Amino acid sequence: LDDFEDSRLPLWSINLEIPVKDNTLQLLVIPDQSKSEIPEAGSTFAFTSPRIVPSAPSPGTGLTVIQKSAVKPSSGFDNADAGLRWTGFKNGWDYSLNYLYHYDDLPTLYQHRQGSTVTIDPQYERSHLMGGTFTKSFSDYTLRGELGYSTDMHFLSTDPTVANGILESDELSTVIGLDYSGISDTFISGQLFQSRILDNSQGLTRPKNDTSLTFLARRMFRNDTLEAEILWLANTHDGDGLIRPKLSYDIKDDVKAWIGADIFYGDIEGLFGQFGDKDRVLLGLEIGF
Repeated sequence: LDDFEDSRLPLWSINLEIPVKDNTLQLLVIPDQSKSEIPEAGSTFAFTSPRIVPSAPSPGTGLTVIQKSAVKPSSGFDNADAGLRWTGFKNGWDYSLNYLYHYDDLPTLYQHRQGSTVTIDPQYERSHLMGGTFTKSFSDYTLRGELGYSTDMHFLSTDPTVANGILESDELSTVIGLDYSGISDTFISGQLFQSRILDNSQGLTRPKNDTSLTFLARRMFRNDTLEAEILWLANTHDGDGLIRPKLSYDIKDDVKAWIGADIFYGDIEGLFGQFGDKDRVLLGLEIGF
């Protein structure tokens, strides 16, 4: 729930950009194996959705669950992520072609059963990501899109024939977005996200075709000192989502006060609905120096 600029982990990397006529070839090596930080079990925003974590055994089954800690790949060039990007501009279209060989930022939760004991063994797995992006402006509108094909992705499954409760499959992901800035001091943006698991196995804890929507509206008032915005995130399969209104006021050039809220709704087994009883109101004061 952090703001976008605060939710990313900075990584040590080697970045080489080579101009090729009107295009750019980028070579990237990331030896720093920092990974996404996951809320601990029992914390306010610990994951409970079966989309993300294996379901707990039903009472009376007599099963004991042992949760191992995830061991992150060591930093260094042996485990480095590496990628290529080709960017260009043609007939008003900005575009890129991308490739990344990387470890997934979240571990795969392998489940091993022996007798009445189930051991959850998180392991980080590698994947090849290939895809591209495009952007073009039409007057007050900007059209954006992304396509990504990922190999060897891992998904939770309840199918007893699937080894260790994990289905390995390639995944095709797409994003299409449209931004509008034709109203003075106003920005409006909508996005459609889709993810398709390409394997035909049954028992997945998430839909094979998963669709999410986002909507953002932002407007400035009082000579750009007052900003009001609302962000809505929704999953069409689970019927759940998150609504985030926020109001910010620049008291001075280096002092900002704001109030916001996180409002969850929907199915308790969904990505957002699992936090249905965790709604909150936030107050903030930012001082620059």
